[in-house]
Amino acid sequence: MSSAESEGNRQPGLITLCVVMLILAVASVALRCWSIWGSPTHKFGYDDLFAILTLPFIIAESALIFYWISLGLGRHSATLPISNQLEGPKIIFAAAYLYDACITFPKLSVLCFYHRVLKRGGIWVRPTLWAVGTLCVCWLIGAWLATTFQCTPVHASWDPVPNAKCFTQWKFFTGTAAPSAVLDVIILLIPLPLLWSLHMTKAKKVMLTGLFICGYSVVILSLGRLITLLKAGSDLEADLTWTTIEYIRWVQCEGPISLMSVCLPNIVELGRRLRSRNEQRRTSALSLSASKQTASDLLCGNRSFRPLEEDREAILMGHYSGTPKRHHNNTTIEATRSVSEWDSV
Repeated sequence: MSSAESEGNRQPGLITLCVVMLILAVASVALRCWSIWGSPTHKFGYDDLFAILTLPFIIAESALIFYWISLGLGRHSATLPISNQLEGPKIIFAAAYLYDACITFPKLSVLCFYHRVLKRGGIWVRPTLWAVGTLCVCWLIGAWLATTFQCTPVHASWDPVPNAKCFTQWKFFTGTAAPSAVLDVIILLIPLPLLWSLHMTKAKKVMLTGLFICGYSVVILSLGRLITLLKAGSDLEADLTWTTIEYIRWVQCEGPISLMSVCLPNIVELGRRLRSRNEQRRTSALSLSASKQTASDLLCGNRSFRPLEEDREAILMGHYSGTPKRHHNNTTIEATRSVSEWDSV
């Protein structure tokens, strides 16, 4: 525990985490767009659309968290004004809609990406993708409806209302987190049967499986969020601005890292193209430098790198043991003498 947390302030660490995750999300989408617009063969697809649509929801949800931090999130509720405490439920209610979209759109992006690249998969692949995609959309709609009607009357979700009936907060969060984690695991497992059916060594299959798991690492975050909820239980609501911090940390990581995971193939492709382009430029620069050096040598009369035709013949016949330039000078002198003698006659 840091010194700030020991003094009853978890805000610095939470602010740092939120800023880092927000930068990660923006950078991932920016690099993906650069990769798309710089590729002559890539066609803009639904996987790109869902990935880009995720970013505004992440930004809006992060803005609400920053606003809540300014009101006292990360400090004990007892140290905050009553007016600030009453804002917390309102922020949770609004942020829930944004967060649900933040973790659903990347799922749909991955499924669309599978639909694009697994065209030659088994006959079960496309029906499975459509079925899982339908489940993701149904989960999103169900989560939004559950958020809206978690209390009766509805405004009891953020305003104290006598005799109101509401879901228990941690059970409500667990009820939406568990299906989301299951969907993430299913999405991760879909391409693995096709991967293991490829003709390659077992070691390569294991390596590629590990790469897939690392690429869709949001599964770890999804499970971590669920475990945190189960461990917290009813204590999650004991001190709303303090005991929810661990859960909020998982929430703030899941959306941006999920977005980064779905953008990773485009980012890798962009890096490969930039590296290839740099190698081509380096090769062209070396060729141009060599051409300039050759031209300079020719203009300066430096023929040592490439003797004239008569020099090569002389070398082959052993007529002289000196350098080509010296032989050329001797041949010129002898030719001049022969001409002078002919003129005198």
